[in-house]
Amino acid sequence: MPRAWPGERKVVTVLFADLTGYTALAASLDPEEVYRFIRPAMTGLVELVESFGGTVPQVMGDGFLAVFGVPIAHEDDAERAVRAGLAAVESIRSLNAGRSGIRVPEVHAGLNTGEVLVAPAVTEPSGWNITGDVVNVGSRVGGLATGGQVLVTERTRSLTAHAIRYGPRSRRTVKGKSEPIDVFEALGTTSDAPAGHVSPGRDTPFVGRQRELGRLDRAVRLATERQRTGVLVVIGDSGMGKSRLASELRSRLRGHRFVVGTCPAYGQRLPLAALAQAVGQLGKLGGGPALARHLRTLVGDGAGVPGSSPADSGPDVRGAAAAVLREVARREPTVLVIDDLQWADDDLLAVLQQAHDAAWPGRLFVLGLARPGIERAISGLSTLRLDAMPAKDLNALASVVLGAGLPAPALRSLVDRSGGNPLFLEESALMLAESGVLVHEVGWVLADPAGLETVPATLRLLIAARLDGLTADEKRVLQDAAVAGTTTWDRLSERLSGPDATATLRRLEARGLLRRLAHSSVPDAVAFEFKHALIHDVAYESVPRTERAARHRQIADWLRETSRSPDEHLDALAHHFELAWELAASRTGSGPDPEAAGLAADHLKRWGDRVFAFQPRLAESVYSRGLTVARSQPGQVGAAVLAELLIGRAESLIELARPDEALADAREALDLAAYFGRSDLRARALLALGRAESDIREVRTARGLLEEALGLLEAEGDVRGQAWALHRLSETWRLDDLPREVALLRRAHDLLASLGDRWGRALMAQEIAYLLTTDGGDEFDESFAEARALSEAEGDLRSRAALARTASYHAHYRWDFARAITAAREAAPAAREAGDTWVELDAMVIEALSSAAIRPPAEAAALAEELARRAKAVQSPRLRALASLAAARAALRGGDPGGADRHLRSARRTLSAQGAAGESGDADVVESLVSLDRGAWRRAGTLAERIGERARQGGWRLFLPIAPLVAGRAALGAGRIEEATTLLQDAAERAREVEAPAALALARAALEQARLLAGGGRAARRPRASATAEVRAILEENRGLAAERRDEALEAADAYASAASCWEELGFTVWLARALLLRARSLRAARRPADANRSEARARTVLAAIAAPEGALG
Repeated sequence: MPRAWPGERKVVTVLFADLTGYTALAASLDPEEVYRFIRPAMTGLVELVESFGGTVPQVMGDGFLAVFGVPIAHEDDAERAVRAGLAAVESIRSLNAGRSGIRVPEVHAGLNTGEVLVAPAVTEPSGWNITGDVVNVGSRVGGLATGGQVLVTERTRSLTAHAIRYGPRSRRTVKGKSEPIDVFEALGTTSDAPAGHVSPGRDTPFVGRQRELGRLDRAVRLATERQRTGVLVVIGDSGMGKSRLASELRSRLRGHRFVVGTCPAYGQRLPLAALAQAVGQLGKLGGGPALARHLRTLVGDGAGVPGSSPADSGPDVRGAAAAVLREVARREPTVLVIDDLQWADDDLLAVLQQAHDAAWPGRLFVLGLARPGIERAISGLSTLRLDAMPAKDLNALASVVLGAGLPAPALRSLVDRSGGNPLFLEESALMLAESGVLVHEVGWVLADPAGLETVPATLRLLIAARLDGLTADEKRVLQDAAVAGTTTWDRLSERLSGPDATATLRRLEARGLLRRLAHSSVPDAVAFEFKHALIHDVAYESVPRTERAARHRQIADWLRETSRSPDEHLDALAHHFELAWELAASRTGSGPDPEAAGLAADHLKRWGDRVFAFQPRLAESVYSRGLTVARSQPGQVGAAVLAELLIGRAESLIELARPDEALADAREALDLAAYFGRSDLRARALLALGRAESDIREVRTARGLLEEALGLLEAEGDVRGQAWALHRLSETWRLDDLPREVALLRRAHDLLASLGDRWGRALMAQEIAYLLTTDGGDEFDESFAEARALSEAEGDLRSRAALARTASYHAHYRWDFARAITAAREAAPAAREAGDTWVELDAMVIEALSSAAIRPPAEAAALAEELARRAKAVQSPRLRALASLAAARAALRGGDPGGADRHLRSARRTLSAQGAAGESGDADVVESLVSLDRGAWRRAGTLAERIGERARQGGWRLFLPIAPLVAGRAALGAGRIEEATTLLQDAAERAREVEAPAALALARAALEQARLLAGGGRAARRPRASATAEVRAILEENRGLAAERRDEALEAADAYASAASCWEELGFTVWLARALLLRARSLRAARRPADANRSEARARTVLAAIAAPEGALG
């Protein structure tokens, strides 16, 4: 039995029109006189409004309500409604013109646009009624209008401002609203012809469609060359770019005249109206009496006036049109564009067919633009179909609309949800920017990820209009499919809509709304997906809430029946049970389905458990949703499920660097476990509570909690739980005992390996490798290789992010700063997307520190500032100290030595208070490098000794080359050449031993310089382009020293100038001043004292900028 129509949610525009002064008029006349006098005027007004596409469900004496968008929606319903209101005012004024005696009262109208429920109503003549606040506000706005006024709300104005002129904003108080509303008076239209489009054209540059444009261009040029009339119709859905394609063709064909006519969708749809409009743009054609007669037949007495239209249909008018077009073709190359050809009358289609078949002599090309559905009517004409735009062109279009640098999730959402429709993408992109979902700071920032799913109002109207063109069965099946999700199945549709649903799905596929999938996740079922995500959204939103709730429950039950295991379709089951519960809730008294609450909470918990390991940000959201259900229905959701949801959310919050919030959840879960005497829940709650305490630096408390949890898990025989307890416990030793931390992780790794837990093994191996990044060596290599192999097999984003983070640390400690930056930039966005905040921040640390070494100081300072901001947000003193270290080197090189000192002191204080031995080693390295940049040779040497001692005590093999490298360069700067040579030889050997090629390259370049300064060494080589600026600068200096030994002063000066340019890439350093002084020395030898003086002056400026110690350069 067919399912009864349950009603529908629709966006409509309501128009309330009344006659001003009707009450006084009725009081002065007999009732029969009132009826005979007013009734014809009201009938005329109703017919006028209906000609614009409105529906008038009821006339109430002196007024009526008109609804635009029911039963059929149009993308321009709001514009139609305002035009109808203006036309109604003008109609009564025209009726009264010249009238003597009693005049028909003027019309006043109010309009509003928004969502309503269209519900079946057997007692109404129309068979339906509409309810919602939109109707009430529209009526109140109508009451504000005076005679001859048409007032609209902000929503209506925003949808029609491209076509209607409005007066200024007015704040008005209306009954039933606590706050005033914005009201605008419609003053007139911007053009006589209805726009017929969802929004006016923008100046967005043309993107893509080169194949289609090329075909059009060739067709027009061929017709011009052959001097025969050509006809071609471009077919594509709304927004596919038909008008944009015609506009781009116009810009290419400079020698052709373009005229445009539009087939009206409403109003006075007179025959050949579009052709008459286009011909009217050509002005006077001349041509004698016969042509003049044809013109009058075609456009009436207003020949040559745009917008004129013929009055009658038939052979005469077709013949006149053909005669006029033949004359146009004879005169000059002309392209006649007929837009919205799907609304064309039979006469116009007949004329186009005649033009195509007869191929009149001349240089005329007729270009039709039409939506799908016209194919049968134009089967004899040539066509060009606009299909979905490729992803690469959509990416380019997004960059054109909003500029480069869109966040990857936003760009991916725009491209995916547009379904290849460029208008969908353009409107969505602009809405994201205008609504604050995307915020432009230094670049684009995704401020509200949830807002990516919003459908722009303009597109919702356009899509709703398309869906209203479906049959009742097609629309019902499509709505059921939308409730199922972006994918549905034929067997599910048959369950929801009856045995004929499969045939209906195929018709929807033929209409381009759905596409059949090659594979199905449900056995013995054919899967279909929505071709456009936005179409799915609009179809879903049109289903009433109560009907949606019932459908979600039916779909969830069907998925459980068809699932091959309890965990199959877990995310979909959680989604459908949750919405079955949520949508059934109502503030008017009816409650949600209690059974659905229990099922929703349970499935959300299980889904959160599944995704936690890979996407903690998603897991936190899923657990939170489960908690919302559980707390609202305590009688239907067990306390154990509530505790597990709390533990899951606490663990997720810890991964997101929000330990303070996690504490509350973990403590509540612990209380629940104690109340029910559940030791397994107590152990899990202790694990979460211990991690949270550790993250807020209550380390001793954390160890006690975690050791208790480990004991409970050992008693329970829970091997996996023991492994994770050991992992959590290892984190508490990070600042105190690195060997113990590694040992605990190895125990956890071995337990997980015994269980065959590949993901757990990968995480432990990755953690071990991360801790060994300062050591390198075989153990690091083995752990990293194991983690990489297992992570690649699992393919999860979070593991890839962690591996890239570890690789960036390892590269940084090998002084391969460029590789470190590349790896960090790979890790951070992947970690951000996966929801692993700590890995993301770790990657930001390395990018900031490595950039401070090799990138311009302004760039490094910006990275350090952003890291400091994020460190403050997560309340991490360690990260704040590391940000200060990066900022210190950037400050000195930026000419702020005082700022560098402040940053170093701040970092030292914080790290000392934290007892962070590893990071204190980082501080020694950074301060030693700042000292080298400043020319504080003694301080640099002292710090180098400390670095060497820390490296030996801590087993930090990768730090071993750093100590002699820093000390050697300090000795070189101070002029202690023999000492420098010894130290730099040691640095090169140690860099080779620990396989640190970037440190080796720097040591070799500095060693070569020491030997040249000692009077030995070989002829210097030119640097490789891939070398760092520092290495390139030293090698250029070496080239200059070698040239000086050959008494080639100008060549030496040139080499020192190149060195100075390399040093300038890094900002202000003593090395830059030194290169400038070396250049000055060579220029004096070449007898160019003026240039030498300028170079010396620049050197003095640099030394002053960094506050170099007295005598730093002798």
